[in-house]
Formats: sequence, structure tokens, C-alpha cells
Amino acid sequence: MGLAFLVNPVEMAGFLSLRLGSRDHVEIRAVEGGLRLGLGGFLLVASRQDRWIRAALGSVILSGCGLAFGRGIGMVLERQVDRVQFGVLRLELGAAVVAFAAFNHARGAIETGFHEVRQALEAAGPAGLLAEIPADSTAFLEQIAPEREGLGRMLADRLVASFTADAPNRIQDLREAVGRGDAEAAQRIAQTLIGMCGLIGAEPLAKLAALVEADARLKRVGQAERYLEHLDVELARVQAELKR
Repeated sequence: MGLAFLVNPVEMAGFLSLRLGSRDHVEIRAVEGGLRLGLGGFLLVASRQDRWIRAALGSVILSGCGLAFGRGIGMVLERQVDRVQFGVLRLELGAAVVAFAAFNHARGAIETGFHEVRQALEAAGPAGLLAEIPADSTAFLEQIAPEREGLGRMLADRLVASFTADAPNRIQDLREAVGRGDAEAAQRIAQTLIGMCGLIGAEPLAKLAALVEADARLKRVGQAERYLEHLDVELARVQAELKR
């Protein structure tokens, strides 16, 4: 949609063919050029990624370039290459260059900061904080204790067998759905996994699956990949608890 907005032949023909012979029309071209590149770039980037903030910042830079582009085209077509217009054009180009440099620097700083935070969370994660949270509920573990007998124990054993057989496959299915960007499938599989975890009281694993489901529901399935490794770690903890 963003690419179509940028290269729409009808709109571009109107943009290039209008000749009103006035300085005001040069301004109209400049504004339209800024809107075209800014909005078109935003739609193009946002439709391919889930990073709306980066797309928005990039669209601001493209808008500055579009202003200069539209003004330059207007000056050539209207033959109004006067000192004032040329000065404004230089200012717009300079502002676009400065904005790009600032954005590039800020992006590096932001990505470095996120990387450091993620490393800190991972260091305190599965080996630290998550390990202190029981992988399974005490009530369910009591149901499968060796000394327990009766119908409750039989039902609990069946739930354990079903979870042990199906959970790894569901996580693998979830990984594949996230990998191919299928938000609908990822949401459906995550909901199934949440239900399976609820039956055996595996609350930490259910919460991780809920995070994946939330990203998929909001069409941010690409961001759900960050939870997949933790799902594997938490599944291993649940399986270890169930085998005791």
C-alpha cells in the first residue's frame, strides 16, 4: 500500500503537470511532496515490520526530503529559481540530512540500550528468577505423588501423559508459525498451549504462552520470537517436575 501511494501514476501525473505560474504553487508542490514521501514511506515500512516507532521517525525524515524534492520540482517547472526559494530548499535539505544523522545515532544508542537490558534479563531469567518460581502447582504435584491412589491419581496421570506427548509438538508448531509470520496460527496454538498448561497447573509456562498469544493477537508476531527460547527452558522445567 505504501509503495502504491508513492508511485501512483495518476497522482504523480497531476503532481508534475500542474502549472499555476506562482510561488504559492511551488509551496503546494513542496507540501505534497513531503506528504507523499512521508506517508508513503511510513505505510511501506510499517506494513513490512512491527516497528511503528522506527517507521514514524523514518517518515519524518522522508517528509523533509519530500519537501525539498517537491520544492525543487516546482522551481524547475515553474521557472522560479529565485534566491529565497533556493535558500529554503537548502535549509530543507540540510534539515533532512541532520535529522537522518540524529536518527541513525539515536537508533544505535537505543539498540545498544535494549541489548544491554535484554542481556541483564536473560542473565537473571531462566537460571535465576524463573528458577525460583515453581514450574508446576503444588496441588497438582500432590495428585501424582507415589502415595496417592484412586480416580484422582488416574486422571492426573492421563493429564501428565497427554501434556508430555503434546506440549513439545505444540511449542514446535508455535515456533514454525512465528517463523513464517502466521499471526492467526500462532495465536491459536498459543491458546491451546495455555489451556494445556492450565490443566496441570504450569502457570509460568502458561504466562509465557500468553505473551506470545498477545503479540500474535496484536499482529506483532515477529516480536514473539523473543519468548521461544524461554518456552523451551520452562517446558524442560515442567517435564522435570512431572518426572519426580
